[in-house]
Order: sequence, then structure tokens, then C-alpha cells
Amino acid sequence: MFKKEKMSSKIFVSVCCLVIVFVGLFSLAGCGEKKDIFVTVDGTEITLDQVDQMAAFVALQYGMDYSTLDAALKANLETSMLSYLVEDRLIKAYFESKDITVITDEIKKLVDEQIANALETPDVQKQLEDNHISEDTLRIVFEAQFYNQEYQKQVNLDTPVSDKEISEYYDEHKAEFVTPSSISVSQIMMGDSTHDEAVRAQIEEVRQRILDGEDFAALANEFSIDPASNTVGGNMGSITKGVWGTAFDDVAFSLTNGALSEVVESEYGFHIILATGDVIEEQAQSLEQAKTTISNILQTSHFEEALTQLRKDAKIKFDEDRVEYNAETGIISVKATTEAAISK
Repeated sequence: MFKKEKMSSKIFVSVCCLVIVFVGLFSLAGCGEKKDIFVTVDGTEITLDQVDQMAAFVALQYGMDYSTLDAALKANLETSMLSYLVEDRLIKAYFESKDITVITDEIKKLVDEQIANALETPDVQKQLEDNHISEDTLRIVFEAQFYNQEYQKQVNLDTPVSDKEISEYYDEHKAEFVTPSSISVSQIMMGDSTHDEAVRAQIEEVRQRILDGEDFAALANEFSIDPASNTVGGNMGSITKGVWGTAFDDVAFSLTNGALSEVVESEYGFHIILATGDVIEEQAQSLEQAKTTISNILQTSHFEEALTQLRKDAKIKFDEDRVEYNAETGIISVKATTEAAISK
């Protein structure tokens, strides 16, 4: 039982998010007494009970009842939890081998304050108890972010991103750093792919009313059938080519700010297009402009590679009837036939 009886719902949401985001980095030591060993990582056990509780809790955050999931979906969720629990042990072992203290007195004080602020409402307390989430587990969840951040820093120090890597990535992925041409428009859309002539006549009348001085936005709200814009005066915001088809794009991108198109026939129906801005031409980022983005991408790649190497180097024993492990890739997964019973 919890020593405190309250937990703020706002903090609880934060805890839920941390569990989902950082689940790959925390162990569930003390979460259950059942000793059904799934995997042993360098002598440290991960039990079915631990994996089950984590999977059930994450399922709850997505509005799913873990106990009713089919075997394949349950195994996928368990695989994610097991893989991350393995990484948790390996990351902590890494810091121990380097004699690095991650949870300093200052961080511990911060975590204590987070937990104290968290335990406030009985309703949330019951949710945590029903899912076997103890106060000790909350501490591990809050601490997980610091282990994750510190390991990322260590990876960056051990394998810094070089200018050569950045340049090579840029050359191989130039298309990713091009902003396509765009234009801001509003539209009135009527009809459908059948292109009924009666509808064409009606939209021609609407266009004439605009030319005679009636408000485009008001007519768009009255006549347009485009659900994304027919409550906001037809405003489509900034568009790029390829969404509404060639016929629509050819006309839209030929307009200047304030210009009204003729009636356009597309595969979706009939359109009147009003340009609310000029065309912004395609823009390609230079290597220098893309450098920070590429560096972040490569840092993430280095981080994932380091985790993979930790798994490959570890001494991992597993229940062959319920778990599959590839020592060459470091990938571990739960078989769909596993019947995971949640400890009560």
C-alpha cells in the first residue's frame, strides 16, 4: 500500500507518459513476488510478472484491456516491454562498469519532490495499485529519464558525430532537406467525380456572386462540401502539390495573391480557388542549414547502435519455449503462444 493517499491527476498523466516514453529504461524490481523467469541478463532476472505488469499498464494508457488482447498483439506488447527491460539492465551495468553515479543527491531530491507531488488523489492511487505500480516503481520511472539522458551523453562522447558523417548523410538524403513550393488558398468545392452539369451551373452562379461583390468566405461556408474548410470560409491554409490532383494544382499555382480562378474541374468535383498569398518557390536547405538536424539524426542512430551492441555483448539466457533471441542482432522477442497471467 502507498504511504500517502493522494496523487494529482495532472502529475499522474506525466507519470503515464514517462512510463510509455521511458519504459525501455526501467526495471520493475519488487513489483511482484512471482518468480517465473523469462530472461536473465548478466545474472539479473527479468520475470514474466514484471513484463506482464508493464504491458498491462501501458495497454491501460491506450485505453486497452490487456487481458482481452489477442495472442499476437499481446506478444508484440510484451516484446517491447521485455526488450526495454533488458536495455535497462544493460544501461545500468554500463554506468556501474564506468563507476559513474547517475542519480546524484540533487537528482534524488528532485525525484523525491516529484513523487511527493504525485501522490495526492485516491482515485489515481487505486489505478496504480490495481496495476501493481508501487511508490518504489514510481521512483524508478522518474529516475529513468536521467539514465536515458546520461547514456545519450556518454554515447555522444564515445562516438561523436563527425563533419564527414554529416556531409555524407546530406549528400545521400538531399531530398529530405527540400521544402516544396507552396501557396495559401481558399476554395469552394461542389459536386463529385460524376461532374454533374447541374452542379457546374450552380457553382458558376456562386462564382458570379463573388465577382459581383459577395463575400467569398460566407459563400464557402454556405456552399462548399470540403469538410476541412467549409466552416472556416474555405480557408485551406498553405498547400503543396500532389494532394488535390494536377488539374487543381495547375490552376492554384498559377494564381497571384487575391486572384480568383475560373471553375476548376478535378477528379473530386468542381472548385473555385481564391489565392490568399503568392507562390513560395521550392527551397533547398544548404549543408550548413541542415547541419544541426543531421547531427541530431546521427546522434540518435549512434545511440541505437550502442544499445544494440550492449545487447549483443551481454550474456543473455532465456526461456526458449516462450522467448526468441538472436545473439547476432541482439533482438529479443516474446512468442505469441505465451500465456502471460498478470499477478494479483
